[in-house]
Amino acid sequence: PRHVVSGGLAERKVVAVAGGRWHNLAIGDGGELFAWGAADGGRCGFAETSEMPRDEDNWPFQPVPKLVTGGVLHRRRVIAIACGENHSLVATEEGELLAWGSLHLGRCGFGDTTGLPMDDENHPYQPVPRRVTAGGLDRKQVGFVACGTFHSAAVTRTGELFTWGSACAGRCGFANVEDLPSDSDGVIWQPTPRQVVDGGLGDKFVSAVSCSEGHSFAVDSTGDLYAWGSADAGRCGLGSVEHLPHSASGPDGPYQPIPALVNGGGLATNKVKMVACGSWHTLAVSQGYLLFAWGATRAGRCGFADTSGLPIDENGPYQPIPRQVKDGGLRGRRVALAACGSWHSLAATVDGELFAWGVALMSRCGFTTAGMPVDDLCPFQPTPMSVVAMPKVYLGLAATREQPRGAEAVCSDLRQLLLDESHADVCFEVDGQELRAHVAILVARCDHFRRMFRSGMAECRVAGSGGGGRAEECGRVGSASESFNSAAIRRVVITDCGAAAFRQLLMWLYSGSLDTGLATEDLAGVLRLADVYRVPGLGGYCERQLVSHIVVDSVVGLLQVALATRAVELEESCLAFAVKHVAPVRRHPSYEFCKNMDVVRKVAAAWASELEHARSEHGSTHL
Repeated sequence: PRHVVSGGLAERKVVAVAGGRWHNLAIGDGGELFAWGAADGGRCGFAETSEMPRDEDNWPFQPVPKLVTGGVLHRRRVIAIACGENHSLVATEEGELLAWGSLHLGRCGFGDTTGLPMDDENHPYQPVPRRVTAGGLDRKQVGFVACGTFHSAAVTRTGELFTWGSACAGRCGFANVEDLPSDSDGVIWQPTPRQVVDGGLGDKFVSAVSCSEGHSFAVDSTGDLYAWGSADAGRCGLGSVEHLPHSASGPDGPYQPIPALVNGGGLATNKVKMVACGSWHTLAVSQGYLLFAWGATRAGRCGFADTSGLPIDENGPYQPIPRQVKDGGLRGRRVALAACGSWHSLAATVDGELFAWGVALMSRCGFTTAGMPVDDLCPFQPTPMSVVAMPKVYLGLAATREQPRGAEAVCSDLRQLLLDESHADVCFEVDGQELRAHVAILVARCDHFRRMFRSGMAECRVAGSGGGGRAEECGRVGSASESFNSAAIRRVVITDCGAAAFRQLLMWLYSGSLDTGLATEDLAGVLRLADVYRVPGLGGYCERQLVSHIVVDSVVGLLQVALATRAVELEESCLAFAVKHVAPVRRHPSYEFCKNMDVVRKVAAAWASELEHARSEHGSTHL
């Protein structure tokens, strides 16, 4: 690995990067967009390419990162990026979706392509960033984007998934494709963004999506993973595919036409935090920081030391369902991020270590290839191996800073202190687990703990009927001064509260943040504790996070939590969801058998109000 310090990135910090087959994009810490690589056909978003250097085939290329300012991107801040083979997508801070590059098969999502220049294959292309307003995305705010080779996807801030572009072999996930246009080869395509509602995704809050050449995945707010598209060689992770249809045009082999739940193998008991697609294999990181892989295993792509006994197709062995990657350098490590190329894979741990495996030709894995096994003249690394010739990988916005400073450094150090459990002087027994902490920090950060410890830790109420918890003294009891000066560790039993939620409460008190990818029930538990412990800021943060977790399965339970904790924003969001999804909510067991009459009355009143509003509008129309 070599530090990219030339061009527009010479004095910039980078918060996100995306790589296509021929070009790259990066977001600066101020929301600026930079592009470099092959610049023909509008890939990089530069209107003028005549002064650029040329390769041996006379194609223009941008040699170093350059600020993209053309089209509608001027003065807009970018928050999300994606690269396809010949096109690009970004989402802005305002939720706008912008696209440019090849328009072949509708991959950019523009309804009107008249008057645009043509590429060398006689396909129109968009030379500079242009806003996508056609189709179902009109007036929607986008927060996440993904590019496949021939199709695209976007997730709105309200959790709706939209796809467009090539729709053959199930790429877009639509059950009905009968009325779609087709090209001269018979390949059908969706010209503008269209919502994916089949396979159960219409009632889900989608949080992330990943696209490859022929298959796609979506992760919902509960951590469930859905797959669709080309399903041969196990790339969708669905196991048996004999019952699936085969495409009449486009790629050969079976395909999954609409989103299907991936719950076999290692994902039967693990929820997913993020997913990444290669051309023929897939990686997923669980909420418990485990890495899973499936699909083609040839040349080490999946990172398994043992591939014996796997099914084999014409291209070699493949893993049909998700299987944990625990060989090589990743053994015992917690994975935070993963990425796939066509033939190699990368993963970063929570400690910032980078690992690579798969085909290592042309330095794509970041280490020398001496002594590696060879497949078809290509050296490959069969299991994850540490990329040692680079600094630590920092995750998320932490990547914008070399070292934390000031208050951020204090929070970072306190977080590590809690994780290490070093110098702890109090032990909380929660749901059979021991969580160690530091009296001085708890006293400084929370009035409830201050009163509890200064009272000599006499039995005190942590939560009432809302189910927050109960603390009982198990250690020595004495005066306030004795409690603070004693070196003996104190033990406190917390009842009626889960260990995961209480651990996150401590994490907030130490660092002002929570772990990412928390399950719905854990976030709800933290919200209850925030209400009971009266922790400033925590309740509002949990509310905003839980809004994205509202689905048919959870809406009644979350409304109950909202009422118990006086969480007004969460209550309003739950009722709005119930009004929008009346039939499935009414039929769901959580509502049918709900014994909380406050919840039943709230939902019924919301439905009645919406019905009255609809009748009023209908009457005024006839008048």
